[in-house]
Amino acid sequence: MKWIFPFIDKNGDGTIDTDEYQAIQEYKKKHRHDWMDRARRELGLITPKDP
Repeated sequence: MKWIFPFIDKNGDGTIDTDEYQAIQEYKKKHRHDWMDRARRELGLITPKDP
């Protein structure tokens, strides 16, 4: 799951701090069923679906 690291490491310092860890946990909770697809779309790794 190397693809997810840049999504979590918002400040780009190469580490995941407590705030970044908490943010991804909240994101996963909020988007429980499709958080991976959403994260990939936000990173530009997959084409967004038509609304």
